[in-house]
Amino acid sequence: MNTSTIVVSWIALVISLCSFWVAFVQMRIASAKTKLDLYNKRFSIYVTALEYYQSTWHDPYDKIENKAKEFTKAFRESLFLFDKNSGIQDLLKKIQQNGSTISFYKKYKYESENNLTNDRLDLSTLHDASMKAQFEFEANLLSLEQQLENYLSFKSIDGWHFYK
Repeated sequence: MNTSTIVVSWIALVISLCSFWVAFVQMRIASAKTKLDLYNKRFSIYVTALEYYQSTWHDPYDKIENKAKEFTKAFRESLFLFDKNSGIQDLLKKIQQNGSTISFYKKYKYESENNLTNDRLDLSTLHDASMKAQFEFEANLLSLEQQLENYLSFKSIDGWHFYK
């Protein structure tokens, strides 16, 4: 065997090992990016629920309706982002119902105060239902935070591992 063959063989081996290393690192980076993207999508579900909650306390019914539409979209997206048995969809459904109760009360109150409706529902009963829904909304939001912790725990952003 001559020396040039040995040198070329070693160079080919080193280039092969470097190529393998680059591919491995790129795979880990892509995996970490996928985890980050999933984290961002899941976190946006929480942010939408939080904004909906805040809207029910401070905004008029028309702004609550806009937040309700955003929340409905996030709720539908959550079906693809979380396990069915996680209970997250159930909590989001309760949040949606609470928001609807609050929004109905605020809309009816506005229409009633401005003589825009001939309906004469008992405003105090609607108010009581709205307040009950408001506190349930808060409790459901806190439960959602606890359940999302398993999905949003971001202590490590390691990507794919060769072995675990």
